[in-house]
Amino acid sequence: MPEPKLYYVCSVCGWIYDPEKGDPDVDIEPDTDFDSLPENFTCPDCGADKQDFDRSTPERFFLDGLPSIYPRPLSALSPSSPP
Repeated sequence: MPEPKLYYVCSVCGWIYDPEKGDPDVDIEPDTDFDSLPENFTCPDCGADKQDFDRSTPERFFLDGLPSIYPRPLSALSPSSPP
């Protein structure tokens, strides 16, 4: 079974770092793993520190009839949960 795609979510404001995309607004190249970001990395939206990010995996759900991605903590996954 393939590993789930990981995202990193700011626990202060909910901003999502996607390693596949990086963050071109602050010169972080695509495919830059979160652990490779500098220790002084901060959330571009609220300024929270790197340690204020939680590792998450996406789950599809519908909000007001529109599909969206909802990050949920990896601890919420169980073996019976779909990837």
